Amino acid sequence: MAGYWEIWHLPSNNVLADAESEQEALAIVREFVDAGSKYSDLMLLFDDPDLDVEELPTPVTGEELAQRAKSASNDPVRRTA
Repeated sequence: MAGYWEIWHLPSNNVLADAESEQEALAIVREFVDAGSKYSDLMLLFDDPDLDVEELPTPVTGEELAQRAKSASNDPVRRTA
């Protein structure tokens, strides 16, 4: 089974969405923020049942999540003259 990305809402401790790629997950995070959520209320984490917990990347939230989401939205391929 392949790994996947989850977006959690920290105040309610609920999973809001999941995605197959980090880019897709970060786009979903931006949508939640555009709809009124705060980066500090969201957490992005990667899960893969085939990996030990120690092998998984550290979940991100707050300012780090904001920076990653904003950086991922700067897709130069989508820009046209």
